[in-house]
Amino acid sequence: MTPKTAYQSIAHLLPLFHQPWWLDAVCKGGWDVAILKEQEKVLAAWPYQVEQKWGFSLLRNPPFTPYLGPISLSEKPLSEDWVEDLYRQLPKVHFAQWTCLPEFTQKSLVRFKNSKQQQRVTYCIELKLSEEELWQNMHPKRRNAIRKAQSDLVVQSKMMDVDDFVDWQKLAFDEKKSRYPFTAAFLKPVIDKASEQKASLNYSVSDKSGNELGQIWLAFDASKVYYLLSATPAQTHRGAIALLLWTAILESKKMGLETFDFEGSMDDGIAHFFHRFGGIKKSYPNYSIAHSFLWQWKQKLFG
Repeated sequence: MTPKTAYQSIAHLLPLFHQPWWLDAVCKGGWDVAILKEQEKVLAAWPYQVEQKWGFSLLRNPPFTPYLGPISLSEKPLSEDWVEDLYRQLPKVHFAQWTCLPEFTQKSLVRFKNSKQQQRVTYCIELKLSEEELWQNMHPKRRNAIRKAQSDLVVQSKMMDVDDFVDWQKLAFDEKKSRYPFTAAFLKPVIDKASEQKASLNYSVSDKSGNELGQIWLAFDASKVYYLLSATPAQTHRGAIALLLWTAILESKKMGLETFDFEGSMDDGIAHFFHRFGGIKKSYPNYSIAHSFLWQWKQKLFG
């Protein structure tokens, strides 16, 4: 049995971004996995993709995949020995980068020469709270915006119009003078695959005249739901996205999911928006190791 076959056999244990079907959708050049076994039991795994860019081989999180790295699949937490064992199975590359789940507790990987660690931030809501507790945990201004939107707007559960969505997001990125990182051709197969796997939540919101004013898309696994995409046209209702998110939070709670993960942001404005929903700030580690002096030079000069 190959490592990939063994890994696919325990897919029911895996979080969303480690799922084989997710990796099939986002890794256009294919993916593989390192595993650690005891007899026939998979103890830990590390799925990865390798891409080629400017003559460099890069092992890093694929697009649209915020968390991917070593993961324990046993009762024991990951140890440095386990992580090092998995790392030795990875192909040799010029640069390696991985961003682990917030549950990852390894403080540092000091055994890896030239490794760097940064802490990133997400916000999570624990869905075991009652609906009233979830409501009261929000900032009063967020509650007011949702109340106003509830009186003005209509929310529907429907498949995302990816072309409209991408056009709306491009406008927002253009305003910030930033390059939009996705295309409809990339996003649509991912969203379609998640829907096929029954791991997808889609909502849109319109005014009373039927004019669509916003869309959001979320994906989930057995315990968590992840807020991944949202967009509005240039002219919208100020409470449109807040109402869509509140709807998604309540639906996720009804589904029996445990955690609503806003999938974080290092942008202060976006982080502030998430925090006002009552989300708890959680950090998660991003590791990188540059094995090439030329790649290190390129990063210093161009990022």
